[in-house]
Amino acid sequence: MQPRSQSRLALLATMVLAIACSSAVSPAHTTSTRSTLAIAANNASAHGAFAGRIMGHPASGDSTPVGGATINVYVYQTAPGTQDTLPNQTKPDSIGTLTSASDGTFQLTNIPSGAYALNVIPSASSGFGARNAPFQFVSDGQTTATGDIGVYPK
Repeated sequence: MQPRSQSRLALLATMVLAIACSSAVSPAHTTSTRSTLAIAANNASAHGAFAGRIMGHPASGDSTPVGGATINVYVYQTAPGTQDTLPNQTKPDSIGTLTSASDGTFQLTNIPSGAYALNVIPSASSGFGARNAPFQFVSDGQTTATGDIGVYPK
């Protein structure tokens, strides 16, 4: 290989390395301290996520974010031979608890395929009451779902 070709090859390799490193080294950017619960951290195929926000229910006229709410997370056990849809579920099992951040946000990560329920209990000082029914969602175990969960003033 001629010296000029070696120089071009070295320059190209340096540029590729610089581009690869510049995107891999960028620090994470966090806009709020979101409370997070990993549902199945040791399950390599659990890639689902749920990003939520607890807030005053729009029908109440008060959509204030509700920080400090306790969120109890449940998974429904699917009846044998049925799909992961809510009507086919049996009694849910508790799998964890987290608290919403001051801006009402929270996140569930490492969610495997299945049906889930969230029971939201606002803090006594928030001025909001507990939901009458749990918030329910189905995860395919691969994608991120989002949702605002409304609570009503006491």
